[in-house]
Amino acid sequence: MEWLNVEINGMVFFICSFFPFIFVISMKNLRMVGNVCILSTLIVFGGLGFFYWNYYTVVPPLDDIKITFPIVIHLPAFFGSLIMSLEAITVISSFEGSLRTPKRFTKFFGIFNLGMIIIIAIHSSVGFFGYYMKINDEKSYSDQAAKTFKYYTALYCIVMYIAYGLQGYILVDMLWRKTHKRTSNTKI
Repeated sequence: MEWLNVEINGMVFFICSFFPFIFVISMKNLRMVGNVCILSTLIVFGGLGFFYWNYYTVVPPLDDIKITFPIVIHLPAFFGSLIMSLEAITVISSFEGSLRTPKRFTKFFGIFNLGMIIIIAIHSSVGFFGYYMKINDEKSYSDQAAKTFKYYTALYCIVMYIAYGLQGYILVDMLWRKTHKRTSNTKI
């Protein structure tokens, strides 16, 4: 397997990615989960900054090209990543009970709705500019720009990896509570 011009054995890649995933899923302390969320958010902002910096320095202006709408077959990839980010509801809703004012969480201008609006706006802008760069890729796109966007893709994959672990945290936490009650009451 070759990734970012580095040859990696498939088994080594699996082992290196499996244990951090198990670590994220099996965290018991909510403060540690919060720190992992902060790390993920910082990676997102770094990746978005990297993406837009490359966009404004490498890609020609919008006036130079005629934008056509995508074929319907290519849209599921964009909606798939958008739905994956909206699945963060499972992570966010578990924190609702620990808020000081949980009723304000889901109001019209509550943090939940504002967060989802921001996520949709970010994904829509990245989708639009990514599609625009794909159009330019066929015309006159440099090889260096294509390499730099691989790094953005790598950062985005790391964030998705952490997000899936955090979503699994909720499930493992619920299972742990149920099995812990059953196993702690049994006599050996």
